[in-house]
Amino acid sequence: MSDVEAFCAAVGASDGTVPVDLVGYSMGGATAFALAARHVNGSAPAASRLPVRRVALLAPALLVTQELYAMTLSVQRHGGVERCVYNYRTEAEAEEMLRLVGYAEPLCEKLAPVLAWGRRDQPPDFWWKMWRGLGGVQAFGEGEVDAAVDAKRAALASSGSVLAEAATPVLVVQGSAELVVDASVPREVRRAVGSACDVATLEGFGHRGHP
Repeated sequence: MSDVEAFCAAVGASDGTVPVDLVGYSMGGATAFALAARHVNGSAPAASRLPVRRVALLAPALLVTQELYAMTLSVQRHGGVERCVYNYRTEAEAEEMLRLVGYAEPLCEKLAPVLAWGRRDQPPDFWWKMWRGLGGVQAFGEGEVDAAVDAKRAALASSGSVLAEAATPVLVVQGSAELVVDASVPREVRRAVGSACDVATLEGFGHRGHP
């Protein structure tokens, strides 16, 4: 979040003179939601505070599916996090991930080389390091996933209550064929934000595209 705030300050978005619309996709959606609450409730430093006008969340990774938790934790427990589909490194692995998030088949083949190239210098456990921030699971143990999910739900509700009190408009857009973000996220955001929240469902769309 500090990186986003630094960027906004660098481009003059935090001088308080121009209303800011926050838009975030996937992990960026989760960041935009928390960032909006931080700036609306005055938690951010006054010198870098963003005058948030409205927020749009596209498939926001505020809470991921139980299947994703189970898959990632399973491969990590067995020392094979490199086999997790999200930890792709080769073009074939990137194609598999692109199919999961909803890209059309012709695009999977075209985009896979680009994604694989972007991971070429990253460590083998890249996804696990990302996962600790996204999923909230730091270690293994009985009830760890449930505790992580509970913490994520509490954070969602906390940020939402701040935006509800300020009547900040929030739009949540999610696909009906979403396989990454938990299906409960749009309704939980609406429950937390209240009447200021609108939800749009894109029929047949996955996390990124339409298969």
